[in-house]
Amino acid sequence: MKAFKFNLASVQLLRRQREQAALEEYARALAGQSRARESLRHSEHSLADCQNRRRQAVARGCPAAELAQWTVLAQWLEQARQLHARKLAETRRHTERKLHEMLAARQALETVNQIEARRFGEYRKAAALEEQKFLDELALRVACASPSAHPSHRPSAL
Repeated sequence: MKAFKFNLASVQLLRRQREQAALEEYARALAGQSRARESLRHSEHSLADCQNRRRQAVARGCPAAELAQWTVLAQWLEQARQLHARKLAETRRHTERKLHEMLAARQALETVNQIEARRFGEYRKAAALEEQKFLDELALRVACASPSAHPSHRPSAL
């Protein structure tokens, strides 16, 4: 019997490559989400630090000009925090899309793998049947070729 050949091997290869690419894209999206989360933490820390210094300046009776500078800085840091929060939300949505793409690519590959497994099972079954047929024919030839198989060589019953 011929060796097993999967006629969808090229499709399987393309799907395996697509799954790998989707996995890499998902990993990059996760890394981007992590960077966005870190940027947000940094901006929140900077804003909290600014607000603490502003309170300390008020507590020690700072001049109005200094208080105004702290207020402007706090507003600017709040805007930066909001921007980082929006970017984090955007990267989360992007990461979620990449996850779905990766899962779809994995499922597409798995479908082809299941077809291959089914066809290989069919091939093995056919090969086993062919082998059994060959063995049966061989056994029949051996039985026919042996002297005891001919009627003229049978002992007569008296």
